[in-house]
Parts: sequence; C-alpha cells; structure tokens
Amino acid sequence: MITAVSGVSRPSETDPRDRKLRETAQEFEALFVEMVFKRMRAATNAVGSEQKSFARGTYEEWQDQEMARSISSQGSFGLAEILYKQLQQQAAATGKV
Repeated sequence: MITAVSGVSRPSETDPRDRKLRETAQEFEALFVEMVFKRMRAATNAVGSEQKSFARGTYEEWQDQEMARSISSQGSFGLAEILYKQLQQQAAATGKV
C-alpha cells in the first residue's frame, strides 16, 4: 500500500467522492462475501439433518455478516479494490462520481 509522503495525501484521503466510491465498493464486497457464506451454510445444512433453532439461525446470520465485513475491511478478498478501480476509471472518463 502506498502511504502519504511529506504531508501529501492520496486522492482517496482528500476527495470525499473518491472516499465514498471506495466505501461503496467495500460494502458491495461485504454483501457478496456474505451471500457466499449463506450459500455455503445452506449447502452444508442440506447435507445434515440437524434442525436448528431460530436463535441459532439468527446467530449464524449475524456471524456471517460480521465475517464478511471483516474480510472486506481487511482487503483480503480483493473484489472491492477491483470494483473501485474500475468505477474510478469509468467516473474519470465520464466526469461523474
């Protein structure tokens, strides 16, 4: 990751539109990862015959959401960065963000 040099900030640190674009890409990635987790959990639950309670289902849903947000915020999945770069180029070409 590139850091600020001698007090000069990267555009994403100063431009609120750029920051919002990055946040939106990260939120999309978190949502995508959460959907992947839900599908994986549904597949494993279909194999097992165990009935789960409403409380357990709620807990697992919350856990999936938090894990997805954590993965997205760390940048370890990479989808948000790819989406951000593509949208940034498109916004620069059209002059819109």
